Amino acid sequence: MKGRRLPAHGIFIIFRPFDALAMELSKPESFDDSKEWKVNKLPVAVILLVELCERLTYYTLAGTQKIYLQNQLKKTPSTAAALNSVFSMMCYFWCIPGGLLADSVGRYKTIIAAGSVYAIGTIFVGISVIHDFQQSQGWLFITSCLVLIAMGTGGIKPNIANFGADQIGDATEKQRQCQTTFFSLFYLSINVGVLIAFGFLTNTTTGGLPGVIPQSEGYSFAYGSGAGCIPKKFGLFSLDITWECQSCIECVLKTEFQHNFGNL
Repeated sequence: MKGRRLPAHGIFIIFRPFDALAMELSKPESFDDSKEWKVNKLPVAVILLVELCERLTYYTLAGTQKIYLQNQLKKTPSTAAALNSVFSMMCYFWCIPGGLLADSVGRYKTIIAAGSVYAIGTIFVGISVIHDFQQSQGWLFITSCLVLIAMGTGGIKPNIANFGADQIGDATEKQRQCQTTFFSLFYLSINVGVLIAFGFLTNTTTGGLPGVIPQSEGYSFAYGSGAGCIPKKFGLFSLDITWECQSCIECVLKTEFQHNFGNL
């Protein structure tokens, strides 16, 4: 080994985004042929959980925002409807720069950045709808929805499904079958989030939960649920994928070392 230098591309791999590492590991030559391929379920499960919580929060807001603007913030019906439409439009508009950013810096970094903005937005919304603060913090509610949450969901929506598929790879038939299962579970998680949002949380906003949540604090509970679950789930996402990234780096470095130096 003396007198030999590690090739430059071996060093470059260390600084690749996690999704690039996952794609590298999905190649047949990156695997030990003597071992059967198995999907790492924990990162995939965390991604599905993050998507469930993100959709739950989005549809809770989208489904009750107009009523909140009319009843609590005293906006006219036309103004409330317009703001609600602008919110939905901005969420989908930010998907375009969100996808372009992911092409430049990687899906993982984009999702983490967007998730952080999303989490801050849900916290601000949760604070602004506390009954005693509703009138004075109406501006915070509108700004957080139209800017922070819209930017956050726009960075997550176009990237997280593909990022989940990257954890599995598509080099073999077994991996492709596993990806099909993942996408089925991914859309199931979306539907579960929507079911909780429209079946439970939207009803608590105006009616509360008899014997548990007063009617006056219904919005605090519903929006606070998003403010509670989004930061926790993205924290878990960051922590879990960071561990997985470290494992990938070690695996890739080992593969590169063996490829360039052999068994010394």
